[in-house]
Amino acid sequence: MKQVLHIYCRVSSEIQSTDGTSLESQQQLGKLKAKQLKFEPKIWLEGVASSNNEDIQKREVLSSLMTAIEDGEVKHLYVTEQSRLARTDHVASMIRYRCNVKGVTLYIKDTVYDFTNPMDVLTVQIMGAFSQFENAVRKERSRLGKLQKVREGFWHGGEPPYGFALKSHSKGNKLVKEPKEAKWVKEIFHWYAENQSTKYIQQKLRENYIQARRGGSFSLGSIQQLLKNTHHIGKYVFTDGVSEESIEVTCPRIVDDALWHDCQKKREGVIVRKGQTNRTVHFSLLKEMMWCGHCGSPMGAKIQPSQRKEFYYCPKKERVWKDSVMPSDGLENNMALTNKTKTDERWKRGRHCAMTKSLNITTANEMVWKVVTDIATKSNVLKEQMKTQMLSSKKQSDKDFKEDIRNLQKTKQQYTQELTDLETATAKIQTDRVMKRISEKQTKDILKNINEEIKTVTKQLEDIVLKLKQNDSKQRWVDWVGQFHKTYAKVDKFNEEEQKQYLSGLVDKIDIKLDAKTNEHLLDIKFQYPIVEDEYVVLKKSDKVSKDRQYEVIDGKHNTKVKALFNFNASGVKKKQLKS
Repeated sequence: MKQVLHIYCRVSSEIQSTDGTSLESQQQLGKLKAKQLKFEPKIWLEGVASSNNEDIQKREVLSSLMTAIEDGEVKHLYVTEQSRLARTDHVASMIRYRCNVKGVTLYIKDTVYDFTNPMDVLTVQIMGAFSQFENAVRKERSRLGKLQKVREGFWHGGEPPYGFALKSHSKGNKLVKEPKEAKWVKEIFHWYAENQSTKYIQQKLRENYIQARRGGSFSLGSIQQLLKNTHHIGKYVFTDGVSEESIEVTCPRIVDDALWHDCQKKREGVIVRKGQTNRTVHFSLLKEMMWCGHCGSPMGAKIQPSQRKEFYYCPKKERVWKDSVMPSDGLENNMALTNKTKTDERWKRGRHCAMTKSLNITTANEMVWKVVTDIATKSNVLKEQMKTQMLSSKKQSDKDFKEDIRNLQKTKQQYTQELTDLETATAKIQTDRVMKRISEKQTKDILKNINEEIKTVTKQLEDIVLKLKQNDSKQRWVDWVGQFHKTYAKVDKFNEEEQKQYLSGLVDKIDIKLDAKTNEHLLDIKFQYPIVEDEYVVLKKSDKVSKDRQYEVIDGKHNTKVKALFNFNASGVKKKQLKS
Protein backbone atom coordinates (compact mmCIF):
# COMPACT_ATOMS: atom_id res chain seq x y z
CA MET A 1 0.00 0.00 0.00
CA LYS A 2 1.36 3.40 -1.02
CA GLN A 3 2.34 5.69 1.89
CA VAL A 4 0.60 9.05 2.30
CA LEU A 5 2.24 12.47 2.71
CA HIS A 6 -0.12 14.68 4.71
CA ILE A 7 0.32 18.29 3.49
CA TYR A 8 -0.88 21.03 5.86
CA CYS A 9 -1.50 24.47 4.27
CA ARG A 10 -2.30 27.74 6.07
CA VAL A 11 -1.86 31.50 5.65
CA SER A 12 -2.20 34.26 8.27
CA SER A 13 -4.13 36.84 6.21
CA GLU A 14 -6.33 37.32 3.17
CA ILE A 15 -3.42 39.08 1.41
CA GLN A 16 -1.15 36.03 1.89
CA SER A 17 -3.90 33.80 0.52
CA THR A 18 -3.54 35.47 -2.87
CA ASP A 19 0.16 36.44 -3.07
CA GLY A 20 3.29 34.45 -4.04
CA THR A 21 3.32 32.43 -0.77
CA SER A 22 -0.33 31.52 -1.22
CA LEU A 23 -2.24 28.36 -0.36
CA GLU A 24 -1.93 27.21 -3.97
CA SER A 25 1.84 27.60 -3.83
CA GLN A 26 2.04 25.52 -0.61
CA GLN A 27 -0.08 22.77 -2.18
CA GLN A 28 2.13 22.64 -5.27
CA LEU A 29 5.32 22.34 -3.19
CA GLY A 30 3.74 19.61 -1.06
CA LYS A 31 2.62 17.61 -4.10
CA LEU A 32 6.11 17.96 -5.60
CA LYS A 33 7.61 16.56 -2.36
CA ALA A 34 5.13 13.67 -2.39
CA LYS A 35 6.12 12.88 -5.98
CA GLN A 36 9.83 12.85 -5.01
CA LEU A 37 9.08 10.47 -2.12
CA LYS A 38 6.69 8.43 -4.30
CA PHE A 39 3.97 9.04 -1.70
CA GLU A 40 0.28 9.74 -2.20
CA PRO A 41 -0.45 13.43 -1.37
CA LYS A 42 -3.33 14.37 0.98
CA ILE A 43 -4.10 18.06 1.40
CA TRP A 44 -5.19 19.55 4.73
CA LEU A 45 -6.33 23.04 3.74
CA GLU A 46 -6.79 25.37 6.72
CA GLY A 47 -7.12 28.57 4.69
CA VAL A 48 -6.75 31.86 6.61
CA ALA A 49 -5.97 31.39 10.32
CA SER A 50 -3.47 32.86 12.79
CA SER A 51 -0.76 30.57 14.14
CA ASN A 52 -0.54 32.74 17.26
CA ASN A 53 -3.78 31.26 18.57
CA GLU A 54 -2.98 28.87 21.43
CA ASP A 55 -6.38 27.17 21.16
CA ILE A 56 -6.02 24.50 18.47
CA GLN A 57 -9.79 23.93 18.62
CA LYS A 58 -10.21 27.32 16.92
CA ARG A 59 -8.16 26.01 13.96
CA GLU A 60 -10.57 23.41 12.66
CA VAL A 61 -8.34 21.66 10.09
CA LEU A 62 -5.29 21.50 12.41
CA SER A 63 -7.55 20.06 15.11
CA SER A 64 -8.70 17.32 12.69
CA LEU A 65 -5.08 16.66 11.66
CA MET A 66 -4.02 16.21 15.31
CA THR A 67 -6.91 13.77 15.81
CA ALA A 68 -5.68 11.77 12.81
CA ILE A 69 -2.14 11.75 14.31
CA GLU A 70 -3.56 10.48 17.63
CA ASP A 71 -5.42 7.73 15.74
CA GLY A 72 -2.19 6.64 14.02
CA GLU A 73 -3.43 7.58 10.56
CA VAL A 74 -0.58 10.06 9.92
CA LYS A 75 3.06 8.94 9.67
CA HIS A 76 4.46 11.59 7.32
CA LEU A 77 3.62 15.31 7.71
CA TYR A 78 4.72 18.13 5.37
CA VAL A 79 4.70 21.94 5.80
CA THR A 80 6.56 24.58 3.77
CA GLU A 81 7.88 26.13 7.02
CA GLN A 82 7.45 25.37 10.71
CA SER A 83 5.46 28.56 11.38
CA ARG A 84 2.61 27.06 9.29
CA LEU A 85 1.94 24.77 12.27
CA ALA A 86 2.63 27.14 15.16
CA ARG A 87 4.63 30.18 16.25
CA THR A 88 4.02 30.01 19.99
CA ASP A 89 6.13 27.74 22.22
CA HIS A 90 3.09 26.21 23.88
CA VAL A 91 1.42 24.98 20.67
CA ALA A 92 4.71 24.02 18.92
CA SER A 93 5.87 21.93 21.92
CA MET A 94 2.55 20.10 22.08
CA ILE A 95 2.65 19.27 18.35
CA ARG A 96 6.31 18.07 18.56
CA TYR A 97 5.47 15.90 21.57
CA ARG A 98 2.49 14.20 19.90
CA CYS A 99 4.48 13.64 16.68
CA ASN A 100 7.28 12.06 18.72
CA VAL A 101 4.90 9.78 20.63
CA LYS A 102 3.11 8.65 17.45
CA GLY A 103 6.30 8.22 15.39
CA VAL A 104 5.51 10.91 12.81
CA THR A 105 8.24 12.11 10.46
CA LEU A 106 8.11 15.87 9.77
CA TYR A 107 9.11 17.32 6.40
CA ILE A 108 9.85 21.06 6.34
CA LYS A 109 10.37 22.00 2.70
CA ASP A 110 13.48 19.97 1.65
CA THR A 111 14.54 18.82 5.14
CA VAL A 112 13.37 15.69 6.99
CA TYR A 113 13.09 15.65 10.80
CA ASP A 114 12.75 12.44 12.74
CA PHE A 115 11.39 13.10 16.23
CA THR A 116 13.06 9.95 17.56
CA ASN A 117 16.40 11.65 16.81
CA PRO A 118 17.38 14.10 19.65
CA MET A 119 19.41 16.28 17.27
CA ASP A 120 16.42 16.68 14.92
CA VAL A 121 14.21 17.59 17.90
CA LEU A 122 16.73 20.25 19.01
CA THR A 123 16.96 21.63 15.46
CA VAL A 124 13.18 21.95 15.18
CA GLN A 125 13.04 23.69 18.58
CA ILE A 126 15.72 26.20 17.55
CA MET A 127 13.94 26.84 14.26
CA GLY A 128 10.69 27.41 16.17
CA ALA A 129 12.39 29.90 18.50
CA PHE A 130 13.83 31.82 15.56
CA SER A 131 10.44 31.81 13.85
CA GLN A 132 8.79 33.22 16.96
CA PHE A 133 11.51 35.88 17.30
CA GLU A 134 11.17 36.92 13.65
CA ASN A 135 7.41 37.18 14.04
CA ALA A 136 7.79 39.45 17.11
CA VAL A 137 10.32 41.67 15.29
CA ARG A 138 8.06 41.87 12.25
CA LYS A 139 5.06 42.88 14.38
CA GLU A 140 7.09 45.56 16.18
CA ARG A 141 8.38 47.00 12.90
CA SER A 142 4.84 47.03 11.57
CA ARG A 143 3.60 48.82 14.71
CA LEU A 144 6.32 51.49 14.60
CA GLY A 145 5.78 52.01 10.88
CA LYS A 146 2.07 52.42 11.47
CA LEU A 147 2.69 54.98 14.24
CA GLN A 148 5.00 57.00 12.01
CA LYS A 149 2.39 57.04 9.25
CA VAL A 150 -0.24 58.20 11.74
CA ARG A 151 2.06 61.06 12.85
CA GLU A 152 2.29 62.10 9.20
CA GLY A 153 -1.50 62.22 8.92
CA PHE A 154 -2.15 58.87 7.23
CA TRP A 155 -5.14 56.71 8.15
CA HIS A 156 -4.36 53.91 10.62
CA GLY A 157 -6.54 51.31 8.91
CA GLY A 158 -10.09 50.06 8.87
CA GLU A 159 -13.22 51.68 7.46
CA PRO A 160 -13.29 55.51 7.55
CA PRO A 161 -16.00 57.26 9.62
CA TYR A 162 -19.29 58.23 7.98
CA GLY A 163 -18.77 61.41 5.96
CA PHE A 164 -15.27 60.43 4.83
CA ALA A 165 -13.57 58.31 2.18
CA LEU A 166 -9.96 57.15 1.75
CA LYS A 167 -7.66 58.65 -0.87
CA SER A 168 -4.61 56.60 -1.81
CA HIS A 169 -1.11 58.15 -1.54
CA SER A 170 2.32 56.66 -2.09
CA LYS A 171 2.78 56.02 1.66
CA GLY A 172 -0.80 55.03 2.47
CA ASN A 173 -4.35 56.39 2.66
CA LYS A 174 -5.62 59.72 3.93
CA LEU A 175 -9.12 60.81 4.90
CA VAL A 176 -11.00 63.02 2.45
CA LYS A 177 -14.61 64.24 2.52
CA GLU A 178 -17.22 62.06 0.91
CA PRO A 179 -19.49 64.84 -0.48
CA LYS A 180 -22.83 63.01 -0.34
CA GLU A 181 -22.29 61.69 3.18
CA ALA A 182 -20.75 64.97 4.42
CA LYS A 183 -23.95 66.79 3.40
CA TRP A 184 -26.02 64.57 5.70
CA VAL A 185 -23.49 64.79 8.53
CA LYS A 186 -24.05 68.58 8.51
CA GLU A 187 -27.81 68.07 8.49
CA ILE A 188 -27.61 65.71 11.48
CA PHE A 189 -25.59 68.24 13.51
CA HIS A 190 -27.94 71.10 12.58
CA TRP A 191 -31.03 69.11 13.54
CA TYR A 192 -29.52 68.12 16.87
CA ALA A 193 -28.41 71.71 17.63
CA GLU A 194 -32.02 72.80 16.96
CA ASN A 195 -33.09 70.54 19.87
CA GLN A 196 -34.41 67.77 17.63
CA SER A 197 -34.21 64.26 19.14
CA THR A 198 -32.17 61.39 17.71
CA LYS A 199 -35.51 59.68 16.97
CA TYR A 200 -36.52 62.69 14.85
CA ILE A 201 -33.14 62.60 13.05
CA GLN A 202 -33.52 58.87 12.39
CA GLN A 203 -36.95 59.46 10.85
CA LYS A 204 -35.68 62.32 8.64
CA LEU A 205 -32.87 60.12 7.33
CA ARG A 206 -35.37 57.37 6.55
CA GLU A 207 -37.62 59.84 4.70
CA ASN A 208 -34.64 60.79 2.51
CA TYR A 209 -33.61 57.13 1.98
CA ILE A 210 -30.22 57.66 3.65
CA GLN A 211 -28.63 54.39 4.72
CA ALA A 212 -25.84 53.64 7.18
CA ARG A 213 -22.59 52.15 5.90
CA ARG A 214 -23.61 48.65 6.95
CA GLY A 215 -26.90 49.05 5.04
CA GLY A 216 -30.33 49.71 6.48
CA SER A 217 -31.41 52.63 8.65
CA PHE A 218 -29.21 54.51 11.11
CA SER A 219 -29.76 53.24 14.65
CA LEU A 220 -30.21 55.75 17.49
CA GLY A 221 -26.85 54.61 18.88
CA SER A 222 -25.02 55.18 15.59
CA ILE A 223 -26.47 58.72 15.41
CA GLN A 224 -25.18 59.45 18.93
CA GLN A 225 -21.79 57.98 17.98
CA LEU A 226 -21.65 60.20 14.88
CA LEU A 227 -22.46 63.30 16.97
CA LYS A 228 -19.50 62.73 19.31
CA ASN A 229 -17.03 61.81 16.56
CA THR A 230 -14.28 64.48 16.53
CA HIS A 231 -13.32 63.61 12.94
CA HIS A 232 -16.13 65.93 11.86
CA ILE A 233 -14.35 69.00 13.34
CA GLY A 234 -11.09 68.13 11.63
CA LYS A 235 -9.18 66.08 14.21
CA TYR A 236 -9.05 62.72 15.95
CA VAL A 237 -6.80 60.93 18.45
CA PHE A 238 -5.12 57.60 17.69
CA THR A 239 -3.86 55.64 20.71
CA ASP A 240 -1.30 52.86 20.26
CA GLY A 241 -2.38 49.73 22.12
CA VAL A 242 1.17 48.75 23.10
CA SER A 243 2.87 51.99 24.19
CA GLU A 244 -0.46 53.77 24.93
CA GLU A 245 0.96 56.79 23.09
CA SER A 246 -1.79 59.14 21.87
CA ILE A 247 -1.36 61.13 18.65
CA GLU A 248 -3.72 63.89 17.49
CA VAL A 249 -4.22 63.78 13.74
CA THR A 250 -5.83 66.44 11.53
CA CYS A 251 -8.30 65.66 8.77
CA PRO A 252 -10.80 67.62 6.61
CA ARG A 253 -13.46 69.47 8.61
CA ILE A 254 -17.19 68.92 7.96
CA VAL A 255 -18.83 71.05 10.71
CA ASP A 256 -17.65 74.24 12.45
CA ASP A 257 -16.63 74.52 16.10
CA ALA A 258 -19.66 76.57 17.17
CA LEU A 259 -22.10 73.96 15.86
CA TRP A 260 -20.02 71.14 17.33
CA HIS A 261 -19.91 72.71 20.82
CA ASP A 262 -23.66 73.39 20.75
CA CYS A 263 -24.29 69.70 20.07
CA GLN A 264 -21.81 68.52 22.73
CA LYS A 265 -23.41 70.78 25.34
CA LYS A 266 -26.78 69.25 24.57
CA ARG A 267 -25.32 65.72 24.62
CA GLU A 268 -23.72 66.33 28.04
CA GLY A 269 -27.05 67.47 29.41
CA VAL A 270 -28.77 64.37 28.02
CA ILE A 271 -26.07 62.08 29.45
CA VAL A 272 -26.27 63.67 32.91
CA ARG A 273 -30.04 63.23 32.94
CA LYS A 274 -30.01 59.65 31.67
CA GLY A 275 -29.76 58.29 35.22
CA GLN A 276 -32.97 59.99 36.34
CA THR A 277 -35.90 57.77 37.24
CA ASN A 278 -39.49 58.49 36.18
CA ARG A 279 -38.39 60.63 33.23
CA THR A 280 -41.40 62.43 31.83
CA VAL A 281 -42.49 62.78 28.23
CA HIS A 282 -44.59 65.86 29.06
CA PHE A 283 -43.50 69.45 28.46
CA SER A 284 -41.45 70.91 31.30
CA LEU A 285 -40.59 74.61 31.41
CA LEU A 286 -37.78 74.55 34.00
CA LYS A 287 -36.51 70.98 34.43
CA GLU A 288 -33.39 71.43 32.24
CA MET A 289 -32.38 74.52 34.28
CA MET A 290 -32.98 73.12 37.78
CA TRP A 291 -30.39 71.44 40.02
CA CYS A 292 -30.60 70.13 43.57
CA GLY A 293 -28.53 72.40 45.82
CA HIS A 294 -27.93 69.58 48.32
CA CYS A 295 -26.63 66.59 46.34
CA GLY A 296 -25.91 68.09 42.90
CA SER A 297 -28.46 66.02 40.96
CA PRO A 298 -30.39 67.50 38.04
CA MET A 299 -34.00 67.93 39.12
CA GLY A 300 -36.67 65.64 37.70
CA ALA A 301 -40.26 66.37 36.73
CA LYS A 302 -43.15 64.00 37.37
CA ILE A 303 -46.34 64.80 35.48
CA GLN A 304 -49.27 62.39 35.78
CA PRO A 305 -52.47 64.25 34.73
CA SER A 306 -54.72 61.27 35.52
CA GLN A 307 -53.57 61.36 39.15
CA ARG A 308 -53.35 65.15 39.29
CA LYS A 309 -49.64 64.96 40.04
CA GLU A 310 -47.19 67.52 38.71
CA PHE A 311 -44.06 68.38 40.63
CA TYR A 312 -40.31 68.96 40.38
CA TYR A 313 -38.29 66.69 42.67
CA CYS A 314 -34.76 65.49 43.40
CA PRO A 315 -34.40 61.99 41.89
CA LYS A 316 -31.62 61.13 44.34
CA LYS A 317 -33.57 61.77 47.51
CA GLU A 318 -32.76 58.19 48.61
CA ARG A 319 -29.18 59.13 49.40
CA VAL A 320 -27.03 62.01 50.63
CA TRP A 321 -23.26 62.46 50.74
CA LYS A 322 -21.81 62.18 54.22
CA ASP A 323 -18.97 64.50 53.32
CA SER A 324 -20.22 66.93 50.69
CA VAL A 325 -17.74 68.68 48.41
CA MET A 326 -20.29 71.30 47.28
CA PRO A 327 -19.96 74.92 48.40
CA SER A 328 -22.59 76.10 50.89
CA ASP A 329 -23.89 78.88 48.65
CA GLY A 330 -24.84 76.60 45.76
CA LEU A 331 -23.39 74.31 43.14
CA GLU A 332 -20.62 74.97 40.65
CA ASN A 333 -19.99 73.20 37.37
CA ASN A 334 -23.15 71.14 37.59
CA MET A 335 -22.79 70.01 34.00
CA ALA A 336 -19.56 68.25 34.94
CA LEU A 337 -21.30 66.09 37.55
CA THR A 338 -22.41 62.59 36.63
CA ASN A 339 -23.96 59.70 38.45
CA LYS A 340 -20.44 58.66 39.51
CA THR A 341 -19.38 60.18 42.82
CA LYS A 342 -16.10 61.95 43.45
CA THR A 343 -13.44 60.27 45.56
CA ASP A 344 -14.15 62.41 48.63
CA GLU A 345 -17.92 61.92 48.46
CA ARG A 346 -19.14 59.05 50.59
CA TRP A 347 -22.59 57.56 50.71
CA LYS A 348 -23.99 56.43 54.04
CA ARG A 349 -26.85 53.93 53.87
CA GLY A 350 -30.00 55.08 55.64
CA ARG A 351 -29.35 58.81 55.18
CA HIS A 352 -31.56 60.88 52.85
CA CYS A 353 -31.00 63.84 50.53
CA ALA A 354 -32.08 67.03 52.29
CA MET A 355 -34.43 67.76 49.37
CA THR A 356 -37.36 65.85 50.90
CA LYS A 357 -40.11 68.16 49.58
CA SER A 358 -41.11 68.53 45.95
CA LEU A 359 -42.18 71.73 44.17
CA ASN A 360 -45.57 72.14 42.52
CA ILE A 361 -44.78 72.65 38.81
CA THR A 362 -47.45 75.27 38.10
CA THR A 363 -46.50 77.29 41.18
CA ALA A 364 -42.75 77.12 40.45
CA ASN A 365 -43.19 77.94 36.75
CA GLU A 366 -45.33 81.00 37.45
CA MET A 367 -43.02 82.24 40.20
CA VAL A 368 -39.80 81.89 38.15
CA TRP A 369 -41.43 83.35 35.04
CA LYS A 370 -42.66 86.40 36.99
CA VAL A 371 -39.31 86.98 38.73
CA VAL A 372 -37.24 86.64 35.53
CA THR A 373 -39.52 88.78 33.35
CA ASP A 374 -39.77 91.50 36.04
CA ILE A 375 -35.98 91.70 36.21
CA ALA A 376 -35.50 91.49 32.42
CA THR A 377 -38.06 94.18 31.53
CA LYS A 378 -36.55 96.62 34.06
CA SER A 379 -32.90 95.82 33.32
CA ASN A 380 -30.82 98.71 32.00
CA VAL A 381 -27.96 96.35 31.15
CA LEU A 382 -30.26 94.25 28.98
CA LYS A 383 -31.65 97.30 27.19
CA GLU A 384 -28.14 98.64 26.60
CA GLN A 385 -26.87 95.30 25.31
CA MET A 386 -29.83 95.04 22.97
CA LYS A 387 -29.22 98.58 21.71
CA THR A 388 -25.52 97.84 21.24
CA GLN A 389 -26.28 94.56 19.51
CA MET A 390 -28.79 96.11 17.12
CA LEU A 391 -26.30 98.84 16.20
CA SER A 392 -23.42 96.40 15.77
CA SER A 393 -25.65 94.16 13.66
CA LYS A 394 -25.99 97.02 11.19
CA LYS A 395 -22.22 97.41 11.04
CA GLN A 396 -21.43 93.72 10.88
CA SER A 397 -23.63 91.59 8.69
CA ASP A 398 -24.27 87.92 9.32
CA LYS A 399 -22.02 87.21 6.36
CA ASP A 400 -19.14 89.14 7.94
CA PHE A 401 -19.65 87.37 11.27
CA LYS A 402 -19.52 83.94 9.63
CA GLU A 403 -16.43 85.02 7.70
CA ASP A 404 -14.72 85.91 11.01
CA ILE A 405 -15.55 82.46 12.37
CA ARG A 406 -14.22 80.77 9.23
CA ASN A 407 -10.97 82.73 9.51
CA LEU A 408 -10.59 81.71 13.17
CA GLN A 409 -11.25 78.07 12.29
CA LYS A 410 -8.71 78.25 9.48
CA THR A 411 -6.11 79.70 11.87
CA LYS A 412 -6.95 77.00 14.43
CA GLN A 413 -6.41 74.32 11.81
CA GLN A 414 -3.05 75.86 10.85
CA TYR A 415 -1.89 75.88 14.49
CA THR A 416 -3.10 72.31 14.97
CA GLN A 417 -1.15 71.18 11.90
CA GLU A 418 1.92 73.09 13.14
CA LEU A 419 1.70 71.24 16.47
CA THR A 420 1.49 67.93 14.62
CA ASP A 421 4.55 68.85 12.53
CA LEU A 422 6.51 69.80 15.67
CA GLU A 423 5.61 66.51 17.35
CA THR A 424 6.68 64.63 14.22
CA ALA A 425 9.98 66.53 14.26
CA THR A 426 10.47 65.60 17.93
CA ALA A 427 10.00 61.91 17.12
CA LYS A 428 12.47 62.16 14.22
CA ILE A 429 15.12 63.84 16.38
CA GLN A 430 14.74 61.13 19.04
CA THR A 431 15.05 58.46 16.35
CA ASP A 432 18.19 60.11 14.93
CA ARG A 433 19.69 60.15 18.42
CA VAL A 434 18.95 56.44 18.95
CA MET A 435 20.53 55.68 15.55
CA LYS A 436 23.53 57.87 16.59
CA ARG A 437 23.12 60.19 13.62
CA ILE A 438 23.42 63.23 15.91
CA SER A 439 25.14 63.83 19.24
CA GLU A 440 23.45 64.04 22.63
CA LYS A 441 24.20 67.79 22.87
CA GLN A 442 22.68 68.44 19.45
CA THR A 443 19.61 66.46 20.49
CA LYS A 444 19.15 68.52 23.68
CA ASP A 445 19.59 71.83 21.88
CA ILE A 446 17.18 70.95 19.06
CA LEU A 447 14.56 69.51 21.41
CA LYS A 448 14.79 72.61 23.63
CA ASN A 449 14.00 74.85 20.64
CA ILE A 450 11.19 72.58 19.47
CA ASN A 451 9.64 72.49 22.96
CA GLU A 452 9.68 76.30 23.10
CA GLU A 453 7.93 76.37 19.72
CA ILE A 454 5.34 73.86 20.99
CA LYS A 455 4.60 76.07 24.04
CA THR A 456 4.16 79.14 21.82
CA VAL A 457 1.90 77.40 19.30
CA THR A 458 -0.12 75.76 22.10
CA LYS A 459 -0.75 79.17 23.69
CA GLN A 460 -1.80 80.62 20.32
CA LEU A 461 -4.10 77.65 19.76
CA GLU A 462 -5.70 78.12 23.20
CA ASP A 463 -6.32 81.80 22.39
CA ILE A 464 -8.04 80.86 19.13
CA VAL A 465 -10.22 78.26 20.87
CA LEU A 466 -11.21 80.88 23.47
CA LYS A 467 -12.17 83.36 20.73
CA LEU A 468 -14.26 80.70 19.02
CA LYS A 469 -16.09 80.02 22.28
CA GLN A 470 -16.71 83.74 22.75
CA ASN A 471 -18.09 83.95 19.23
CA ASP A 472 -20.28 80.97 20.00
CA SER A 473 -21.75 82.80 23.03
CA LYS A 474 -22.14 85.94 20.96
CA GLN A 475 -24.00 84.04 18.25
CA ARG A 476 -26.45 82.63 20.80
CA TRP A 477 -27.01 86.14 22.17
CA VAL A 478 -27.51 87.51 18.64
CA ASP A 479 -30.08 84.78 17.97
CA TRP A 480 -31.94 85.60 21.21
CA VAL A 481 -31.97 89.34 20.49
CA GLY A 482 -33.12 88.67 16.94
CA GLN A 483 -36.05 86.67 18.28
CA PHE A 484 -37.07 88.80 21.27
CA HIS A 485 -35.77 92.38 20.79
CA LYS A 486 -39.26 93.63 19.90
CA THR A 487 -41.18 91.53 22.43
CA TYR A 488 -38.81 90.97 25.37
CA ALA A 489 -40.87 93.41 27.51
CA LYS A 490 -44.22 92.13 26.18
CA VAL A 491 -44.25 88.57 27.45
CA ASP A 492 -47.86 88.07 28.51
CA LYS A 493 -48.93 86.32 25.30
CA PHE A 494 -45.98 83.92 24.96
CA ASN A 495 -46.85 80.24 24.62
CA GLU A 496 -44.96 77.55 26.58
CA GLU A 497 -42.28 76.99 23.93
CA GLU A 498 -41.64 80.74 23.57
CA GLN A 499 -41.39 81.04 27.36
CA LYS A 500 -38.79 78.26 27.44
CA GLN A 501 -36.71 79.87 24.66
CA TYR A 502 -36.95 83.24 26.43
CA LEU A 503 -35.75 81.80 29.75
CA SER A 504 -32.95 79.73 28.19
CA GLY A 505 -31.49 82.91 26.68
CA LEU A 506 -31.29 84.66 30.06
CA VAL A 507 -31.07 82.05 32.83
CA ASP A 508 -27.91 80.01 33.30
CA LYS A 509 -29.28 77.63 35.97
CA ILE A 510 -31.46 77.46 39.06
CA ASP A 511 -30.08 75.86 42.23
CA ILE A 512 -32.72 74.72 44.70
CA LYS A 513 -32.44 74.08 48.44
CA LEU A 514 -35.00 73.22 51.09
CA ASP A 515 -35.27 74.98 54.45
CA ALA A 516 -36.10 72.03 56.70
CA LYS A 517 -37.44 74.27 59.48
CA THR A 518 -40.03 76.16 57.39
CA ASN A 519 -40.44 73.68 54.48
CA GLU A 520 -39.77 76.60 52.13
CA HIS A 521 -37.70 76.16 48.98
CA LEU A 522 -34.88 78.58 48.22
CA LEU A 523 -34.41 79.15 44.48
CA ASP A 524 -31.08 80.70 43.49
CA ILE A 525 -31.75 81.96 39.96
CA LYS A 526 -28.45 82.60 38.17
CA PHE A 527 -28.52 84.79 35.06
CA GLN A 528 -26.09 84.80 32.16
CA TYR A 529 -25.73 88.58 32.44
CA PRO A 530 -25.42 91.03 35.42
CA ILE A 531 -29.00 92.31 35.12
CA VAL A 532 -30.22 92.06 38.74
CA GLU A 533 -30.52 95.54 40.33
CA ASP A 534 -28.37 97.20 37.66
CA GLU A 535 -28.37 101.00 37.46
CA TYR A 536 -28.80 103.74 34.87
CA VAL A 537 -26.86 106.85 35.92
CA VAL A 538 -27.25 110.13 34.04
CA LEU A 539 -23.90 111.90 33.82
CA LYS A 540 -25.10 114.90 31.80
CA LYS A 541 -28.62 115.88 30.83
CA SER A 542 -29.47 116.98 27.31
CA ASP A 543 -29.90 120.72 26.74
CA LYS A 544 -30.40 123.18 23.91
CA VAL A 545 -26.72 123.10 23.00
CA SER A 546 -26.34 119.33 23.10
CA LYS A 547 -29.27 117.03 22.68
CA ASP A 548 -27.17 113.99 23.49
CA ARG A 549 -27.62 112.75 27.02
CA GLN A 550 -24.52 111.26 28.62
CA TYR A 551 -25.14 108.26 30.84
CA GLU A 552 -23.53 105.18 32.32
CA VAL A 553 -25.03 101.74 32.84
CA ILE A 554 -23.66 100.03 35.95
CA ASP A 555 -23.68 96.24 36.05
CA GLY A 556 -25.83 94.57 38.65
CA LYS A 557 -25.59 91.04 40.05
CA HIS A 558 -25.79 87.73 38.24
CA ASN A 559 -28.33 86.14 40.57
CA THR A 560 -31.42 86.62 42.68
CA LYS A 561 -32.89 84.37 45.36
CA VAL A 562 -36.54 83.54 45.92
CA LYS A 563 -37.86 81.75 48.99
CA ALA A 564 -41.42 80.39 49.02
CA LEU A 565 -43.73 77.49 49.86
CA PHE A 566 -43.96 75.83 46.47
CA ASN A 567 -46.24 73.00 47.53
CA PHE A 568 -49.28 75.34 47.46
CA ASN A 569 -51.30 76.27 44.39
CA ALA A 570 -50.27 79.46 42.59
CA SER A 571 -53.00 81.52 44.27
CA GLY A 572 -51.84 80.54 47.74
CA VAL A 573 -48.08 80.94 47.31
CA LYS A 574 -46.17 82.83 49.95
CA LYS A 575 -43.11 84.51 48.48
CA LYS A 576 -40.06 86.14 49.96
CA GLN A 577 -37.50 87.61 47.59
CA LEU A 578 -34.08 87.72 49.22
CA LYS A 579 -31.05 89.80 48.44
CA SER A 580 -28.13 87.72 47.25
